[in-house]
Amino acid sequence: MSPAPDAWSRPDIPLHANAMLKNERDGIEPVVPGTTGPLKQIEDVKAKGFPVVYVGDVVGTGSSRKSATNSVLWFFGDDIPYAPNKRAGGFCFGSKIAPIFFNTWKTQAPCRLRWMSPT
Repeated sequence: MSPAPDAWSRPDIPLHANAMLKNERDGIEPVVPGTTGPLKQIEDVKAKGFPVVYVGDVVGTGSSRKSATNSVLWFFGDDIPYAPNKRAGGFCFGSKIAPIFFNTWKTQAPCRLRWMSPT
């Protein structure tokens, strides 16, 4: 969600968010593999009028937690009036969420959800 090789762009939230999910995997189609994430896929879902959420089996490990939160919110959150390049809200689902990511999410996003596997 916030790849270390792209750390140089973290202060610019909209630019850095483009690196989220930049590597190909099942169901993820980056615009430019290894460089730019699945922006078209995200826009296609948004165009249908449904809320878009971030879902993962394990969420918030191996990246800067604040920047990862900012990246998720950039695509799935709502604009904050009079706060340029900042968003709030959004939803994040995971069977396991790293505690530090969860705590960061709580301070930056009023809507946060955690799903625990029944097994």
